[in-house]
Amino acid sequence: MLTKASLNFFIVFLATTLLSCGKGGSKKITFTPSQPTVPLSIISTAPAVAFTSAPNISTPKEDIPEVENAVLRHVYSESIEGKLSPTANFLDSPNAVVEKHVALGFYREVIPEENNSYIIEPEDNDLAYFRVTNTRPSGRIRVHNFYGVPIGHYMTLDTTEIEHKNKIHSSCRNVAVRLNNLPTQKNATARLMINGQVITDAVYNDNQAYQAHVNLCAISSENDYLLVVVYENAPRDINYGFHYYKNLADEDLLEITLEHKAEII
Repeated sequence: MLTKASLNFFIVFLATTLLSCGKGGSKKITFTPSQPTVPLSIISTAPAVAFTSAPNISTPKEDIPEVENAVLRHVYSESIEGKLSPTANFLDSPNAVVEKHVALGFYREVIPEENNSYIIEPEDNDLAYFRVTNTRPSGRIRVHNFYGVPIGHYMTLDTTEIEHKNKIHSSCRNVAVRLNNLPTQKNATARLMINGQVITDAVYNDNQAYQAHVNLCAISSENDYLLVVVYENAPRDINYGFHYYKNLADEDLLEITLEHKAEII
């Protein structure tokens, strides 16, 4: 029968045996912390490109014909050279369905005119209600809503890449954007928009955000650029910022501080 002393000795001997390995030698067991499964988000701290003052873009005065309806053109953005005009010789895109609001959320398709424009008659309040659904060859859909707009000329853009002699694709740059002064407390439904496009894959860290790839095109033939960033944390809680730039290059880092406030976009 084992005595209490011999039982204690047996327990110590067993523990020593389990911790030993090799030929009679013992190895010290150490524990290392597991590696994090999600890497930390890093926002570039490199110096940003200096912004400029607003460019002085002058265009010849043009007499635009008066209209009694809302007149829409849907054009390829790459066919625009910097002069936005409803009568300019842009390349119209067939990738859109234009619909006029009828009632109670129902819409009726509008057939284009011979010159590829769309005529939307206003309601009794002299405002027009319509939407433009653009479907790119990749299947990506973008909807432009015009709900209660005055009569006049309107234009929507199709960003599909095309071959066109007048396109300004060569002036477009792939840049990175760093954002400052974001709300520390972010809502789950918050939206970040860069030049009107909703960004879903930005990197966030405290009150900063970073978007690695932004396609930014010139607004003039003199290589002037405009970057506008809007952060909608909640309805009627909107911060935005913007800067002009000159002669950008691919991979330039631009920095915007959201220093202005608005209640609607």
